[in-house]
Amino acid sequence: MKSREFAFAASLQATGDNAKRRLEDSLATEAPSDDHSQDANENVKEELPVSIDGFESRADLEREIVDLRSQIKQAIARIDFKEASFLQSMLDGREKLREHFRQ
Repeated sequence: MKSREFAFAASLQATGDNAKRRLEDSLATEAPSDDHSQDANENVKEELPVSIDGFESRADLEREIVDLRSQIKQAIARIDFKEASFLQSMLDGREKLREHFRQ
């Protein structure tokens, strides 16, 4: 892996850790003392929407990937290889995000 991928992974981990900590703090302030309510709060944690690099779902990410591929083909047709190269690097990054979403 390249070092920038480690930096990206670390930033995702930090974002997730921070969100988890804020959620736990929020739940701790509002948490009733009985065990049944704690089980309900655990279910809420699992259902919270998570956004990864601006994508809330795998479907959103896949639409972006299809769009980028189309833009690359258009840039090549215009013989704009600089733009095609830039778009390809964006596409590579988006494709790496796939592993963060369930199928």
